[in-house]
Amino acid sequence: MIEFATTTPPPAPRPSCRHIAVGRLADIICELQGSGEPVTEEELTARNIPLSIATRYRDQALEAARRNFVKQV
Repeated sequence: MIEFATTTPPPAPRPSCRHIAVGRLADIICELQGSGEPVTEEELTARNIPLSIATRYRDQALEAARRNFVKQV
């Protein structure tokens, strides 16, 4: 009789804090730009993004937002 080993797969690695912050900032940028609103410091602080995080990950978030944003015409 054949017996199979019952092993559980290893858990998926957790995303880094940087990856989460960049993704969240990119989502907010897409949301604001999609609705035609400018991305300002006031809008980011209203959505609970600290300015230090916004300035640190600005370039990475803009690149991610450009990749993710698809505007339907």
